[in-house]
Amino acid sequence: MKKLFVTLLVLSILTGSSLEEVGHSDVACECDHCEEQNSEEIRKQDALAELPFNMEDSDGDGSRIICARDRDLEDKTFPSICHMLCENRCTRFNVTEKISGSLKCVVATAYRTNYYKLHDGQCL
Repeated sequence: MKKLFVTLLVLSILTGSSLEEVGHSDVACECDHCEEQNSEEIRKQDALAELPFNMEDSDGDGSRIICARDRDLEDKTFPSICHMLCENRCTRFNVTEKISGSLKCVVATAYRTNYYKLHDGQCL
């Protein structure tokens, strides 16, 4: 048990995530860099920005807000594609104990979201 916990703790430090339940905010998963990354000059230098699934504001209304979907979670509104991709890179760790009779089982899980752009604009 202690080896497992220490291993997960070291892994969380290396990946910059924390041991907590899935869905809570994580300091290492802050996406503040997305505001400056979304400037036109930086997007012109990024070859991946021109791919159809990475196009922001494909409807030409001036808003970068997108609706994204994950097969395990509800649809979520993101300020930009950069914010969605940033959240997809965040790994969440969770350690739970389950007691069944006299048997104590420790379950360690790692979870990462997999959002993809559904459409421009907010989710309904």
